[in-house]
Amino acid sequence: MRDTARILIVDDEEDLRLGLCETLQQEGYQVEAAGDGWAALDKVRAAAFDLALVDLKMPGPDGMIVLDAIKQVSPETLVVVITGHATVESAVDAMKVGAFDYVLKPFDLNHLEKVLRWKFKLSD
Repeated sequence: MRDTARILIVDDEEDLRLGLCETLQQEGYQVEAAGDGWAALDKVRAAAFDLALVDLKMPGPDGMIVLDAIKQVSPETLVVVITGHATVESAVDAMKVGAFDYVLKPFDLNHLEKVLRWKFKLSD
């Protein structure tokens, strides 16, 4: 199942976005990326994803709008909100809309791997 898992990375920080794409592709995941909210919404409308990593603050529609769109189109998609601008209010709002997790930047790739193992039922 691991080689068919589709992951969407949505972040306006190019280095982070490209680094995550490369790392996840090397692990055998199918990865697509978007650098802003508009591109993310286009991708969400065009295809289903198993997991989405969505930055909270970015140009165009913000991460909350992207999160909401993903959950409307594909409720089973796990969405992990990633942010460098964390507040208790935004964390609570994200969870209410359906975020699976809310992670502060810079985040530990080991945490992401745990989410992936859980989602795709992989052993350690």
